[in-house]
Amino acid sequence: MIFFSKNSRLRWDMPIILKVLSLLLMFSACTNYFLLPDRFHYSDPRNESHLEYEDIYFASLENLKLHAQLIKDKSARKGLMVFFHGNAENLSSHYLNFSWIPPEGYDYLIVDWRGYGRSWGEAQVEGAISDSIKALELAWELKEKRGYKKFIVYGQSMGGAIVAKALSAFKMTEKINLLVLDSTFYDYKKIAFDALSGHFMTFLFSPLSYVLVTNEYSPENELKHLSIPILVVHGTSDQTIPFKHGKDVFGQLGTAKKWFWEIEGGNHIDIFMRHDGKYRKQFLELLETI
Repeated sequence: MIFFSKNSRLRWDMPIILKVLSLLLMFSACTNYFLLPDRFHYSDPRNESHLEYEDIYFASLENLKLHAQLIKDKSARKGLMVFFHGNAENLSSHYLNFSWIPPEGYDYLIVDWRGYGRSWGEAQVEGAISDSIKALELAWELKEKRGYKKFIVYGQSMGGAIVAKALSAFKMTEKINLLVLDSTFYDYKKIAFDALSGHFMTFLFSPLSYVLVTNEYSPENELKHLSIPILVVHGTSDQTIPFKHGKDVFGQLGTAKKWFWEIEGGNHIDIFMRHDGKYRKQFLELLETI
């Protein structure tokens, strides 16, 4: 920690600095420190939102048991949305983001990567990308088997960066009706810099993020080569992943079919939870046109 002495000279608490540097080294050694999973059960869709669902288990490439939930409505056949949530908690909290959409005709499959919730294994960015490919394949099978008309992929926060990377290995990517990237980023170095520079204990070390953090799993190239319709959503008041990252993501897109929704005053991943339902209606209208 940095603190001021009685004579106002800047002094250094070396044990704290060493701890910060140790964290930076761990952070740089593996992007897995971007992931903050837990196995706590937050709520049940039936009890919390009176929604029906199916627990679905599927295997990772390494044969780990992975968990997803298909949250549904009896009349929902307009489309199936695959939802990849952010880096913390698990699907038992994140499903609430879309608890409003099944009655509008869209079921959604929400996925927990390895290490999250009931999914086996330990959380890894590389593993999460691999698990996302398997989840996309599972979702496509459900779409074909159950007769959903449209196929939507929604990546929120860290989930956006991960699924954008995974799409290059998904054989049916060109069949996706809409990809949504909500409050996300593509540059791990830049997001680490922002995280470190935003705290008084670590801001002096923030430039090291450009040296120590890897962009090995960045979806930068994938964003350039996707030709499907893409919607980018970002709140101007997002303190977790600053608004500029959403603009950067949009700037990387190579597709001609793209939209950017600037959510004035919006915080992190709150587009459908606040704003008096304005963006729920707007989103449903977009889904009708694609």
